[in-house]
Amino acid sequence: MVVGGAGSVGHYAIQFAKLRGARVITTISGPQKAAHACKAGADEVINYRTENVGERVKELTDGLGVDALIELDLTTNGKELPNILRPHATAVIYGMSASEATLPTLWLMRNSIALKLFLVYDLTPGDRDACLTEFSVVLRDNRLIHAVGRRLPLSDIATAHELSERGEIIGNIVLDVG
Repeated sequence: MVVGGAGSVGHYAIQFAKLRGARVITTISGPQKAAHACKAGADEVINYRTENVGERVKELTDGLGVDALIELDLTTNGKELPNILRPHATAVIYGMSASEATLPTLWLMRNSIALKLFLVYDLTPGDRDACLTEFSVVLRDNRLIHAVGRRLPLSDIATAHELSERGEIIGNIVLDVG
């Protein structure tokens, strides 16, 4: 499962998961974002604004939950982990909206859930090399869909950041540096 499948990271996460043969469920916030996530390869979309995410995940997984989760906001979504994950699942967390999160720790421990929190700027040299090697291959073979939602000059970097925070642009916001 990829949370926020219409976002820049989520859009690529869906594609990499599909390249590895995964069935991908993702969350989105509207029909345009659903179409964007499906274009990346999502098999199922859940509109978190109109649907109960946990109930839909259980429905889509025959009541089991998902094996793996890519989570963009542990602060907001951590409480939903028991409704999403199956026992022995892995949740990879790359974002939080606050400095602390409340988690269902007893449930996580009883179900042997692996939480992997990371900061992309702090990858080990080996992990960075492995990522770059795989990324180079899929780029060379033109196996990724790149979605540019908006281009701006570097001088508009503050505007780009504001647009990104508001989540109004579908696709990547690209800054032209030359």
